[in-house]
Amino acid sequence: MNPIRIPINIILLYSALVSSICFFPIFSAELCAEQKPRMVFEETSYDFGIAGPDEKITCMFRFANPGSGTLKIEKVSTDCGCTAALVSEKEIPPGGKGAIETVFETRRYEGKQEKTITVYSNAPDNPKTDIIIKGTIKRDVAVVPQGIHFGDVEKGETATGTVKLLQLSQDKLVLQRVQVNEKYMAVKTSPFTEENSRGIRIDITLKPNVPVGAFSEVITLHTNLGKRPRIDVPIWANIPGPIRIQPKALSFGAVHKGETLSQGITLSSRDDRKFRVLKVTCDMPFIKAEPFADDKSNTVKIKGSIDKVSPAGRVASQIEIHTDVPDQKVIYVPVYGVIKKGD
Repeated sequence: MNPIRIPINIILLYSALVSSICFFPIFSAELCAEQKPRMVFEETSYDFGIAGPDEKITCMFRFANPGSGTLKIEKVSTDCGCTAALVSEKEIPPGGKGAIETVFETRRYEGKQEKTITVYSNAPDNPKTDIIIKGTIKRDVAVVPQGIHFGDVEKGETATGTVKLLQLSQDKLVLQRVQVNEKYMAVKTSPFTEENSRGIRIDITLKPNVPVGAFSEVITLHTNLGKRPRIDVPIWANIPGPIRIQPKALSFGAVHKGETLSQGITLSSRDDRKFRVLKVTCDMPFIKAEPFADDKSNTVKIKGSIDKVSPAGRVASQIEIHTDVPDQKVIYVPVYGVIKKGD
C-alpha cells in the first residue's frame, strides 16, 4: 500500500495556521492588558488652614494619565457644602492631563471641617478616588501662627518672623496698634490678600542687642473687634553665649533618694576662652549639684545627686550655674525627673 504524499507547502501552511490559532488569543490578551488607563493626582488633599464663615475656598486638583489606555471620567460627586467640576475633557488620552476645580462655601460651618470629593473613572487600579478639602472655620479673627520661636540666634545678629492676623468676617479689621518691647524688637505691619485668605501681616524682628540666654516676650495686637480687642502673641528665642551647655535640660528619669544622677551637664567654651564656674545652686535644696573642672579640655562637668531626706514625687526645677564670664554670669538649666520612695 503506497503512503499518501502531502506536498511540503501544504504542511508549512497548516503549521502556520495552527500556530496563529494557538497564540493569537494569548497575544490579544497581552495586548489588551497593556492598554490600561491610570489616574494619578498631583495632590489628593488641600488644607486651607483657617477661614472665616463667609468664604468660598477654591482649589484645583490636577491629575495625569500615565497609562496606555484612554482615561474616562465617569462621575464626580461631593459632600454637602462643596461643589466640584471637571474643567478638562472627560476623556484623557495616554500622557494627557486633566483638572477638577472644587469650591467649598463656609457660611454654614464652624470648627474643623473635612469635605470629600469622589472621582469615578475607568482606571482599573483605582476606579474610585477620594480627594479632600480640610481646614478650620473660625469667626472674627485668628493669628497664624499663634507664636514665633526663632530658635538659636547668634548674639549681635537679627532674625525676623511673621504672623498673620486673618480677617474672618465681613466687618473691616483694623489693627489699631501693636504693643511691643521696643528695646529688643521692631514691628512692621502691612495688609495682604492671598488665595482664600486676607488680613494684616506683622513682621517681628529681633534686634542685635538681645541679651545672651533664653529670650521670652509677648507682643500684643490691639484691634477694633469687640470680642477680640487684644491678642497676645508669644515670642521665644535662645541667644547662645560664649559657653556651650549640653544638654540644655537635665532630665534624670526616675531615681531613688540618695542616688547620684547618672546624667550630668557639660559646659565648654565656644571660642576656647578660659572660664570658671563659681557656684551651682538649685531652687530645690534636696537636689545637690557640684562642678568638676577639667583644665586640659577646658570643660566643666556639673554632677547632681538627690538628698536622702528628699520628698518623693515629680521634680520640676532649675539649676543656676554662676560663672566668671561677663555675658553669661548666670546660666539656667531646667531639671526634670521623678524621685522614688525608698525600698
